[in-house]
Amino acid sequence: MSKRKELIIREKSVKRQKERKEKRDKLRNKNIPAIQKSSINNYSIDSEKINNYISRNRDNLISCIDDYVCYSNCKPLADAKKKKISVRFKELIDYLLIFKPKLLDESYWDSLWLLSSVSWEREIIDWKPSGYSIYTLFISLVKHLLVKYPVRHFLFSAFFMPLETATYKLVKMFKYVASGTSLYQFNSNKMKVPQFTKRMCHLFLQSPVTLNIYQAARYAQVQAFGGNKQLAHKLSLSILGDNFYYNEQFWSTVIQWFCNNQTVKIDNIYSLINYIDHKYSKDADFSIKGRSPTALISEMNEQKRRIRQSRENIEYIYKKSGWKTGIWEIKKEIAKDIEYINIWSMEEVLSSRELLREANAMKHCVYNYNRHIREGTTSIWSLRENDSRRLTVEVCKKCGAIEQAKGKFNRQAEADELKVLNTWATENNLSIKL
Repeated sequence: MSKRKELIIREKSVKRQKERKEKRDKLRNKNIPAIQKSSINNYSIDSEKINNYISRNRDNLISCIDDYVCYSNCKPLADAKKKKISVRFKELIDYLLIFKPKLLDESYWDSLWLLSSVSWEREIIDWKPSGYSIYTLFISLVKHLLVKYPVRHFLFSAFFMPLETATYKLVKMFKYVASGTSLYQFNSNKMKVPQFTKRMCHLFLQSPVTLNIYQAARYAQVQAFGGNKQLAHKLSLSILGDNFYYNEQFWSTVIQWFCNNQTVKIDNIYSLINYIDHKYSKDADFSIKGRSPTALISEMNEQKRRIRQSRENIEYIYKKSGWKTGIWEIKKEIAKDIEYINIWSMEEVLSSRELLREANAMKHCVYNYNRHIREGTTSIWSLRENDSRRLTVEVCKKCGAIEQAKGKFNRQAEADELKVLNTWATENNLSIKL
């Protein structure tokens, strides 16, 4: 490398260091109220709204978070911990207002609050942002403040979950792992996952990056119990991958049962888990041990049959929506100089039995709207061609709009169907929001 190039590189490096020093000095010597005021004018950030957000979340902090386990025994100490989070959050906001206002998008406030809920490894003023989108900037910020050692990307999902007790624990777990602490040493009770063995911890940290933390934990459990990757992926995407439950011991036995009976068809897994969840919610003594897959599937199918039968025996009459039905004659050319007249009609579904017939004929879940129709919030219509069902149409009564129009097996509406649907909507002054 020539001396001239070395000189240019050195000058650029000195210039960058000088700029970073000026930033740090500016932040250290700032007048917070003045900065808040100018930032509000420049970036439309409402300081009162931020303060309300802080006070609301301080009130929502729950005692079982690691930093607040002392809450029931020592309230002043817990209040001091809450204050620390608020101070860190305000420090973060003040810095971002000056240097990275893009990150102050309101959809990221919860993520920034969670980032403030744990102590930082480095100072915010030393952060060197990388990336252009809000997401990549936030990940860069988390890496700077918390990460000492590389972590799997799915662990960052802890910062994008709803603000609740379990989420604070996941953020705490993220900090443990990112600081180099063994996950096994992080007490499994803090994650509410029983029997989280060393093997599970290893498999958890090797889970696919497309999963979130809850799903990765299920993925690790299935593999640790001897399940294959296909079963692990399927179970992780079921309701088991939505959260950790208070009855984790029961769900561990369910996962073990699936691992011991891998002959169960993959298509039946979601239905079986929903059925088991339903049975356990009705009877806390329900157990899956000793049951064969064939017997369990037979029980599930029998319950479905009884539900269908009860639906057929009970009939509800719906109140008319007030919109007009329609009949149209539309010519269709099937060959040169040969036309065929199709009779299209739009009919309102006015009873639960007719709704069930619509659901069975169209092979979709429109019967689930039974309660909404009875409450008067939704109206269901059937678009037919020559008395053959073509579309099931959902109309919102409050907003006067067509919200869904689905064919058999939930297929999208075709061009000729949309044409008739538009005609009916125009005649009844309805908007279409498909």
